[in-house]
Amino acid sequence: MSAKAQAPATKERGGKGRLFRRLRPLDMVAIIVALGAVGVFSVHAYTGGQKNPNVIIEASGQRWIYPLRVNRQVTVSGPLGEELISINDGKAWVVTSPCPNKICIQQGKISKPGQWIACLPNKIFIRVSGKEDQTVDELSY
Repeated sequence: MSAKAQAPATKERGGKGRLFRRLRPLDMVAIIVALGAVGVFSVHAYTGGQKNPNVIIEASGQRWIYPLRVNRQVTVSGPLGEELISINDGKAWVVTSPCPNKICIQQGKISKPGQWIACLPNKIFIRVSGKEDQTVDELSY
């Protein structure tokens, strides 16, 4: 009688493989597909989904869109004067600005969708937008 009472207790002691013994082949397929989907979406989110990024410049109620891959220099007028913006080697940055603190110049170069530079005194806003630009960012979501 004691041999029968001990048999179920020994089956439950092998705790490590217990979960995998309960999983069926389709359960494993579902887990692999789910992990693959998470991996694909993570890579897509990390790279920003960008195909053809653009530089969008907004000032004085106007908007200009330039491809990031084409090298050029753009002069934009604001309330304080003209601001020189350079687009070169897939990056955009402010070269010269009439604003007093030059914070827009200090913000450096931008190249990825979602990055931006703002010159508040001169009311000029520069941002990088990709093919799959979204109007809702992660902070407001």
